[in-house]
Amino acid sequence: MAKYNFEELSKLGTHLKGTLAQFINDRALCEAQWLKNLRQYLGKYDPDILQYIQDERSHVYPRDTKVKIKGGVAKMMEMMFPSQDRNWTLSVSPSPSIPKDALENILANLQQAGEPINSEMIERAVREFAEDRKGRMETEIADQLSDANVDHPQLCKRVTRSGYIYGFGVARCPMVRTQRERYWEMDPATGAYVAKEKTIRRPYPEYVRIWDFYPDLSAKCWEDQEMMFERAVLSRHDFRELSKRDDFIGKSIREYIKDHATGNYLAKSYEAELHTLAKTSNLADRTARRYEIYRGLGFISG
Repeated sequence: MAKYNFEELSKLGTHLKGTLAQFINDRALCEAQWLKNLRQYLGKYDPDILQYIQDERSHVYPRDTKVKIKGGVAKMMEMMFPSQDRNWTLSVSPSPSIPKDALENILANLQQAGEPINSEMIERAVREFAEDRKGRMETEIADQLSDANVDHPQLCKRVTRSGYIYGFGVARCPMVRTQRERYWEMDPATGAYVAKEKTIRRPYPEYVRIWDFYPDLSAKCWEDQEMMFERAVLSRHDFRELSKRDDFIGKSIREYIKDHATGNYLAKSYEAELHTLAKTSNLADRTARRYEIYRGLGFISG
């Protein structure tokens, strides 16, 4: 069992909590603009405009924005996922670099031919090797994109629609999962092929709601960010399940649940407006026995 310095972890938590609070405060103006964008997409007047429209007057809001966005998303999806031709390919660079052991094998094969070796022969062999690798990589990528467990078109559609409505969309990738795969191998003793299993890693993306994403807005560009946060609201069961994972401190999670039996989740100010726009404001209390957690992604020094 790993040993933790809880005093140092407490200091780290305090530092991250302060950073998160600053990011949440910095994002407030963006949230107001996102709500305006969402109302425009749904064909709803902003409250500061609606208060001047008398009850007996028309409240119709032309939904031109939604029509344009639906058309734009459809066009983007057609370009990203054409029904017939594959819209991506790989190519070998003019002067490909290959692993040292692969180059040694190429030189050994050329020497076995018994002919004098020159630079042109080596370059040709290196390019042939790179072309073969390129073909294998294209096959692997195509196989990953056709993974039945990942709906790439639907994820891209959600991210693209978010970009049209709010100005940007977020996908977390590549995440990695493992799965068991069967393959066949000859038994040297019998000469028969027997089935065996191996563990392989598969990449996959995940959609992230912009409302749950807190970037560093003080950074001049994306690459300058040292930290970003992602919010998640979990049920008590899901939060408890984290205590079973090796990358979490299970004892701390169980103690926290014991001390906060009703959860720690408090709805954000913008969430009431989102529920009103989604016409779900009349549903049962969503805050009971739910836990709000934040995942910090970035660099820590000190």
